[in-house]
Formats: sequence, structure tokens, C-alpha cells
Amino acid sequence: MPLPVLPLPPGKAYAARGFPDTGAGFGAIVEGLSGGYLTGAEAWISHMTNDLSIALETLRLDPEDGKARETLAGLSQSAAAGGASEEVAKSLAAERAIHEEANCPSLCLLLVDAELALRREPGARADLLVLKARLEWGELWQFEPARESLREALQLVAEHEAATALLKDLDAEETSWQEQAEALSVRAVEAGQGPEGAAIFAEEAELLLRHRNVTDEAEALLRRSLELDPHNRRADRGLERVLAAAGRHPELAEHLAGRIANATTPEEKGAAELAAGRLAEKTGQPAAAQEHYRQAVTACPGDPRAQLPDGERWDQVRSRVPRR
Repeated sequence: MPLPVLPLPPGKAYAARGFPDTGAGFGAIVEGLSGGYLTGAEAWISHMTNDLSIALETLRLDPEDGKARETLAGLSQSAAAGGASEEVAKSLAAERAIHEEANCPSLCLLLVDAELALRREPGARADLLVLKARLEWGELWQFEPARESLREALQLVAEHEAATALLKDLDAEETSWQEQAEALSVRAVEAGQGPEGAAIFAEEAELLLRHRNVTDEAEALLRRSLELDPHNRRADRGLERVLAAAGRHPELAEHLAGRIANATTPEEKGAAELAAGRLAEKTGQPAAAQEHYRQAVTACPGDPRAQLPDGERWDQVRSRVPRR
């Protein structure tokens, strides 16, 4: 998976804030920033409405941009009404894959809902509802919403194999999650030090996050998992989401610094620097954010989308964009 588009300097969430009716449009601005290379949806979906491409591009730059998130579903429907339903659905799926890699499950859920608004065939809708349930259950730790999504899928396709199997798993988990958690604790101790024990601790943490409102014990399990294996992806991402949801930004910054230090590939380092930069910008540290973004570019210099514009060029572009 190539590194997602890197954020621009502070004020990056410009795309969803509107552009002048005349002068440089979004495509021209992006082209100017990237030396002729159009990034994101604008580059490969010729029939996409400009507003939708702006929203998707903004979400690549800033997955938490509220305006882009709020308008995503309506923009998708408008694009479908314009006759580009299949192309738009493909674009949403492609963007979802990028945000899955960037550990943004709530945004992935919004993209699935947007794609559901475009799909009419029962089988395709059922498949998407199963995907939605997996996100809710496995990534967002939302047990009842996941079950409801599966029931909706089975209303569309009564014998849907994946929905039936996952719903069976959820029903079994509901009745025995405490016993499962205790069994996982025993297995983790028996596994000893190393990746195997780390994986079991992470699994137990996710189980607790789905069925308990208090996250303290689950957080301790995630941290124990990372002590045993700093590269355990589920524990790493799970702890990031727990800290972010609680607004514990200093601890989250420390966690991301550890991810940067433990990165073993340029792609991992670039993605970690990107996440740290977004956090620094969110917490009012523009200089630190800029440095993280530059480190991300340094880690993945070959990716044409990972080109950070110089300050002078950014100032020129930003001066043409209305400010909120």
C-alpha cells in the first residue's frame, strides 16, 4: 500500500471550505502543488463531481475534517444522480482502503455508508453491510450496531454466508465473552514472552472493549501486548484509538513517537510521521507538524503524492482560498 497523500502545512483542511467560482479550481490548485500530478480521486475519476472529489481529497489530507465528513453522503448521492454511480462507488472503495491503512475506521464506516447509498442490488448491499459489521465489531468495538448491520444484510439476502457466519460468532460471543476473556488470559500467560503472547493480549483487549464501558483494563492489555511485541499491529492501532477517543494527546504523541522509532520500513515510518504530524497540528504545534510531514516525505521520496510544497508556494495558494 503506497503512502497516503501527505497533509499540507497548517490550514490544510482548505478543500471542504469552498473555492472561488472563477480562477484556480481544485484541480488546478492540486496540480500546482504537485508539479502536474493530480492526487487522490481527482486524478482518476473523470466523472466525479468537483465537490465530491474535493471532499475525498480533503479527507486524505485531514481524515477528521468535520465539514468533509458531514457532506460526504450527500455528495455521493448527487454524483450518482449525475450518472456516475459505478465510478463513484469504486472511488469510495479505493479511498476506504487508504483510510483502513491509516487506522481511520470511523471514516471507513462513513465511506461504506456512502457506498450503500449508491448500491441497489441486494447482494452488493448485503456484502457492504457485512463489511460495515466487521468494522463496527472488529475496529470500533460496537457490538450491537454490528449485529444490526448483519440482520439487515440477512433481510436482503436470507442465506448470505458471510453474514450468517459472523452473526453466529457474535451471538456466541455475547453469551460467553467473560469466559473467553478468562481463557485468553490463561493462554497469554502460557504463551510467555514474545509475539504469540502479544497477539493473545491484544485479542483479549478487543473483547473487553466490545463489552465493557471502562477501558482501563483493556488499555493495560494493549500496553502489555506492545511490551511483548512492539510491532503488534492490532495493539498498536487499538491503543492509538483508545488514547485519541479519550483526548489524551500527550500520551498519544508519546505512543506515536514509539511507532516512529519502531518502524522497520519506509512506508511504516512515513505513515507514523504522518499521524504524528496530524496530531501536532491538531494540538497547536505547527512547527512540529511541519517537521513530521517533512520526515514523512524523506521516508518515502519516491511516492509522487508525498511531495510537500515549499512554504512560498503554499502561501501563494492559500492566499487564493477563502478562509473560514
